Amino acid sequence: MADPATVTTHELDAPMSRDELIFLMELRLSWLTYLALSICIQRLLSELGFEDVRLLGRRFLRGRTDHGGIDMSAKAMTPLGPSPTLIQVKRYHRTVSRRFVDELRGSMLRYNASNGILITTSTFSRRAQDAANAFKGRPIRLIDGRELATLMVDTGIGIEAQVDLPTGTKLHKLNAYMFEHLERECERRRTQKATDEGRVQ
Repeated sequence: MADPATVTTHELDAPMSRDELIFLMELRLSWLTYLALSICIQRLLSELGFEDVRLLGRRFLRGRTDHGGIDMSAKAMTPLGPSPTLIQVKRYHRTVSRRFVDELRGSMLRYNASNGILITTSTFSRRAQDAANAFKGRPIRLIDGRELATLMVDTGIGIEAQVDLPTGTKLHKLNAYMFEHLERECERRRTQKATDEGRVQ
């Protein structure tokens, strides 16, 4: 397995095993801009059965939203009907601390949401994990970078399948075009937003 610092574009584009896909997916997600990562997560949650998954306004890595730091909302479908869910996204390279779990739970109480999900491209501290499990009445699901990558691979998001003609074997690799197109689209939105704000001023 290649070291993250030495992975080349060619390696990202080559057919690979499931473990390699997960490793390189985790790496690729960590390269994305905040908005591109959020769009990937929005699609992932929809694939996992959540409904009405919405981005709540933040477009960049830093800064709070108008919703108390909440980045997305969704509805988890239960036998009793839709259950309001709040999501925070942390594009981090350092460990996510308990503070963000407490912040998310506070927002859940404020908006009367039944569930919370905290997603990061890195890992969670032990205290964050303990805090997430401390209050069963309003559970918070923690998804770290490795699990996020695994879910992306298992749902086929960002994965391209090819058939090896001599053997008929189906091979998989990261869909480099999808990620590049997503980044370009996010940059286009950012540029357009800056242009529109300049016109207003």
